[in-house]
Amino acid sequence: MRQLKKMWLDDEAVSPVIAVILMVAITVVLAAVLYIWAQSFVVQDKDTPRGAMSSQEVKGNFQIKVTTMAPAVAGGDIKFILIRTDTGAPVVDETGRTIQGELNDIYNVKLRNPVDGSVMTLKDNNGDEYKNYITWMDSNQDNKLTSGDQIIILGRDNTTFGSNSNVEPGIGTDAMTLMIKFDPTNNVITRVALE
Repeated sequence: MRQLKKMWLDDEAVSPVIAVILMVAITVVLAAVLYIWAQSFVVQDKDTPRGAMSSQEVKGNFQIKVTTMAPAVAGGDIKFILIRTDTGAPVVDETGRTIQGELNDIYNVKLRNPVDGSVMTLKDNNGDEYKNYITWMDSNQDNKLTSGDQIIILGRDNTTFGSNSNVEPGIGTDAMTLMIKFDPTNNVITRVALE
């Protein structure tokens, strides 16, 4: 009975070893909670999709077929640019405009006038006229770049890239590459040489 009374009257705290273990455990839990909370403020970049394309020449024009695209990507998130394979410089049309833009800008655009076969003239946001040389044929009409879609580029002939001085000489049919970029990350999804 004396021992029980002595234990109740003892005003000593928890042993130092247990106190240290409790403090470490509380610190670890607090750090984990703060880490999870701080992660909510970090903006994650979208992963760049993966894709592949094949190219073939059909009647002087280039038919590029999307063979794989994972995941499917909205047309507004895709940028394209036509570049020279040897130098990487942008390809320009007869007016000196670089052939590049957002995939939605070329969504099912008619390239040639059905009456006379000439390249269709369009107007940009400034009202300036330009000729369109590239179109995106969305196979399932979902406004997403998916396997089976096609991109058509008019080949170099007397109505396309022209012989005007603004055009770099030597833009041959085997010297161009179509590069497709994922706009949110600006990373290249795929590129295909026009053959």
